[in-house]
Amino acid sequence: FLARHGLRPVKSYHKDRHVVDWIDQALEERKPPLYYVDSYDAYTDFLYPFYSRIPWCTEGCKERDGNVTVKVKHYLDIVSALAKQYPYSKFVFNTRHVFHRWLAAQMYNCWRFLDKRTEFPKWLERYQFCCGAGTGPLGRASCW
Repeated sequence: FLARHGLRPVKSYHKDRHVVDWIDQALEERKPPLYYVDSYDAYTDFLYPFYSRIPWCTEGCKERDGNVTVKVKHYLDIVSALAKQYPYSKFVFNTRHVFHRWLAAQMYNCWRFLDKRTEFPKWLERYQFCCGAGTGPLGRASCW
C-alpha cells in the first residue's frame, strides 16, 4: 500500500536486522534514532507496544523476558527519542478485528503442537509452566 503511493517503506527489518536494533545502536552512539535506517519514508511493524504486556520466549527459553517494566521503559524511550528528533512525523495507530489471533501470529511458537491463534490461553499456560518465574535460566527441561 505505501509503496503504491510513492513512499519507501520498511517493515520490521533492514539488512537482515530488526529496525529496533538499528535504532538502539544509533541511540547508544548518540546519533539520531533513524541514522542507520534513514532511507525510508515509512516504518511499519517494528515497534510493538504489546510486547510490553506479554511473555516472550524462544526455543529452550534461551531468550525470554517477563520483565514488563524493562520492556515498557524501552518502548517509551524509543518513542520519546523518535518524537524529539522528528517532531513532524506522523504515527498511525491501527487495530485488528480479532486481536488475540493477530497477537498470537506475531509471537514465536515454542510449542508447535499448540496453535497460538486458536489456543492462546493454553499457550500462555505452557509458557508459565516451561519458562515462568522459578524455572531456572533454561526453563523446565521436560518442555524441550
